[in-house]
Amino acid sequence: MEHKTYCIKPGYQARHEEAPHTALESGASYWHKSRIDLSKYYQYAVYQQAARIAARAAITRVADIGCG
Repeated sequence: MEHKTYCIKPGYQARHEEAPHTALESGASYWHKSRIDLSKYYQYAVYQQAARIAARAAITRVADIGCG
């Protein structure tokens, strides 16, 4: 039986971290002023487009699965 790799290259190594890597895990507020200001430059347009697609299709939940 062939295993599905979902286009992950052979030899891929996942990054493992011991320290909290999300604001939720560290207890900090995720959407603080600095993060909101920075979001205008890197993901804002992506989220706007996702919101339009979701609204058009009457989708109420979206998962943002990414790297980082």
